[in-house]
Amino acid sequence: MMRPVVATRLDVDGLFQGLRRRFPDILFVEGRFDALDPAVRARIDAIVTSGAIGAAAQEMAVLPALRLIACLGSGHENIDVAEAGRRGIAVCTGAGANAETVADHALALLLSLVRQVPLLDARTRQGAWRQGLPALGTLYGKRLGLLGFGAIGQAVAQRAAGFGMQTRYFSRSDRGVASARHCGSLVALAEGSDIVVCSLPGTQDLLHAVDAKFFRALGPDGIFVNVGRGTSVHTQDLADALNEGRLAGAALDVYESEPDVPDCLLRCPNLVLSPHVAGISAAAAAAQFELLSANVAAMREGRALLTPLV
Repeated sequence: MMRPVVATRLDVDGLFQGLRRRFPDILFVEGRFDALDPAVRARIDAIVTSGAIGAAAQEMAVLPALRLIACLGSGHENIDVAEAGRRGIAVCTGAGANAETVADHALALLLSLVRQVPLLDARTRQGAWRQGLPALGTLYGKRLGLLGFGAIGQAVAQRAAGFGMQTRYFSRSDRGVASARHCGSLVALAEGSDIVVCSLPGTQDLLHAVDAKFFRALGPDGIFVNVGRGTSVHTQDLADALNEGRLAGAALDVYESEPDVPDCLLRCPNLVLSPHVAGISAAAAAAQFELLSANVAAMREGRALLTPLV
């Protein structure tokens, strides 16, 4: 009996080796599908990928045995989910596996901005001691708006409670959470918030959902943090709001043009940046691997996937 084949398209430290150890009876292959032996390609029944790399319809078409597309992370923006559904191919994600780490990073970015940590660090190294300090803020008592209330949004809300913040959230449905108020629109959320943390996915229906209208509603004292996907934000509108003083500050971990950071952002005041690392930690990597392995095992054994998308 021939071994089943799983193709991994991710260059993640230890992933390939870890999967081989976890499933010794499976043949794992790396690289582009068109570079594989046709006989091997015809036996691939699962793909391990990410939202950024994705899986296109034309790739599914050359993998007749494909039964599962498994994302290591929570994103799935470049997977042709509709085509997978038409072909009866299951899709699962790593939803929630790195949520705690992303929430930590969101708070780190927010505190860095509100307390002006990058500027204070630079001035202290230059020998300054409290001379000409900028205004330093606090999180206590602030109204926090969460764009997205999945695992990441809820983890941010838990942390915000410790800072004495009042939380509201936008999502397609009211989650019935006593500790947070549901807002039915993005603008309503912005109007009632001092700080907004965005964890929206990079789906087409949310392209540039956060735009000039949103930033006007958030106002000149507002702060915006994005740890979701860069495509949900209209980059030029954000840059204009910062440069024209219509937004107090922003902190970003994600960008429309990754891995390049748009030039218009590099010149903005009151902006803290990080290179899409919010979900990276040893704990997150371990949790993602375990969830991915559990989904692959479920597919092989005919059980329900833990985090199905299709």
